[in-house]
Amino acid sequence: MAKICYITSLSHSGSTLLDILIGTLQGAFSTGEVTYLAWNLYRERHMEVSVAEQNICTCRYPFSKCQIWGEVIDRLKNTKQGLLLSESPLNYQMKFYNFTNRYDASASFFDQKLKAILIKHLKNYGNGLIPKILHLYNRRIAENNWIVFDTLAEVTNAKVIIDSSKDIGRLYHLTQHRPDSVYIVFLVRSIFAVAASSLKRGGDPIVSALDWVQGNMSKYSIIKRMPKIPSIVVWYEDYCKDPLSERNRIADFIGLTKNPEDISINSKKYHLVAGNPMRYTEDIIIRRDDSWRSLLNKSTYNTIKNILDKCPNSFRDYLEIIEHTHIM
Repeated sequence: MAKICYITSLSHSGSTLLDILIGTLQGAFSTGEVTYLAWNLYRERHMEVSVAEQNICTCRYPFSKCQIWGEVIDRLKNTKQGLLLSESPLNYQMKFYNFTNRYDASASFFDQKLKAILIKHLKNYGNGLIPKILHLYNRRIAENNWIVFDTLAEVTNAKVIIDSSKDIGRLYHLTQHRPDSVYIVFLVRSIFAVAASSLKRGGDPIVSALDWVQGNMSKYSIIKRMPKIPSIVVWYEDYCKDPLSERNRIADFIGLTKNPEDISINSKKYHLVAGNPMRYTEDIIIRRDDSWRSLLNKSTYNTIKNILDKCPNSFRDYLEIIEHTHIM
């Protein structure tokens, strides 16, 4: 049976790159945001597959013809439920709270409300009655995902499958179905870098910083209420500065052998389902980006620093924020 390393983070935090980095370990297999597998199989049937449309495996083959995913799909044809993935992929649900089976539009009001209820209860009360009832509602989707994970492990002989779908609700349902088969990697990117990234896209860096606090504190509150699921915090800046050391630290955490050699990444050797478009860059170079220093003025920096200082000490200690607060 498969084990998964689940990367949860906010958007624009480097989850795809971390997924690929962990995938360089012997015994690990990167999937990117595997929650989109069924959707991409559907798009493969109805669109011209291409990198531009991001509906093609990173090995540059359509998923049904990919050496890995094609084999997974073929093996699943031998089961009634698995046959859906090949013949009617949108009926093989892999994304939670998406019961309209459409990935190219916002979730329905009903699905959004159910997910909001789940997150609220997980954050404030842990795995109580309401989350358990919602899991029963989503049990088939969890089962579908684990069928794919198990088949993928059989095809690749991987000991650990990496899923960088990020969503904390998805993490909950996967752990409820197989609590002994999940490792949590909580990925965090510097609040200053996130604010600067928002500024570059025309957003408000202060609003982005407040969202950073709210989003990460929500994840922190939920993860700390899942004490039986092993977890580790990884900072984007750390793995960009010293990818080999961080990869080895994660290897220890998920029980894989450390690779002593330098890290060389050619995306065509990978089979990610979805994620950041950089996954199609042929030769991926991991390097640290401190461009935020020139983008944020002193006033904005101090305002964001003040926002951080007001965070609860337990949250700050868990993420080791003080050690990762960069000086202007």
